[in-house]
Amino acid sequence: MIPIYIPRVTTASAKDALESNWISSQGPYLEKARAKLAELLEVPYVILMNNGTTATHMLLKALKYRYPGIKTIYAPNNVFVAVWNTILYEYDESSLKILEMNPLSLNMRTDEEYIRGLEPNSAVMIVHNVGNIINVPRLKRLRPDIIFVEDNCEGLFGKYEGVYAGTSPASLCSSVSFFANKTITCGEGGAFFTHDKELYDYIYCSIHHGASAEKYVYRMLGYNCRMTNIQAALLYDQLNAVAQIRADKHTVFETYKRLLGGHVTLPKAEDDTVESEWMFVCGLNAEYKALEAYMKENGVDIRPFFYDIKRHAHLAHIEGRAMALDGCFCMLPSYPDLSTEQIEKICAHLLQYGQRL
Repeated sequence: MIPIYIPRVTTASAKDALESNWISSQGPYLEKARAKLAELLEVPYVILMNNGTTATHMLLKALKYRYPGIKTIYAPNNVFVAVWNTILYEYDESSLKILEMNPLSLNMRTDEEYIRGLEPNSAVMIVHNVGNIINVPRLKRLRPDIIFVEDNCEGLFGKYEGVYAGTSPASLCSSVSFFANKTITCGEGGAFFTHDKELYDYIYCSIHHGASAEKYVYRMLGYNCRMTNIQAALLYDQLNAVAQIRADKHTVFETYKRLLGGHVTLPKAEDDTVESEWMFVCGLNAEYKALEAYMKENGVDIRPFFYDIKRHAHLAHIEGRAMALDGCFCMLPSYPDLSTEQIEKICAHLLQYGQRL
């Protein structure tokens, strides 16, 4: 079976962390990984966390702290459910509205007419869906009154206007994930980015139990969202190898495009953006469950595109128009060590199934 993902992991630093006995949320690799991530992405304030969902939750804590008067939170449809869950951790369902989707990009609509029509006194949760990047600085120029926060969990190392997604001052803050199926992983893990020092201090305090400068005295309701030194050690080695990992994933994506181009539908990129090349997505005029069964019979593991949020019981009543994109697209194996022969097999079976329709 060709799995959907296999991370390329080295363990030298993790073994060193284990042998040093620094195995909790303190230890030298936390600062090494934080500094390396900040250097690579050229962003001033970085907080490592225990997972990407936690980091995304902190976007909403940050939004509520910095802009307590926001009345409406917009979020896109057809995204991983954690996006909506984290908003509901902080805001009532009545504040939420579904953004309309662009079936060509698999992202929210970003045309000028639509963005100018969004409500004032609102915030938008940007999601760079399956690594297709939204040009956030352009949206901020169109609507400087709207507050943008970025769930960049699938968009790490993608770019808009020449800078890495999630690092522009056009957004208040952003999150990334280091889950096992991400380009850079430490099993779980995530990070929070901002240009705002006061906001950085607030979120840093929040994820450290609300601690004050005095030991065991706390100044606010807090959380324990800290990354461990072992996680950070895995992350540090990944960050040092990122150039080769990204180069090999780029080869995988280019091979897919060469073999499938003209036969399947590929997401359309926005102007002045570069995709993150996280997970290769394509559209085939097929019923997903039947396609999944066929590919599994032939030794290939695939995944569906994210479902309409109204499919989830607890989100069925959110205000907004549904759009069933999920039945048309699927995710293919996208790991850096995928061989050309394996990609050829995947594409051959996919196209053979398409010819049967």
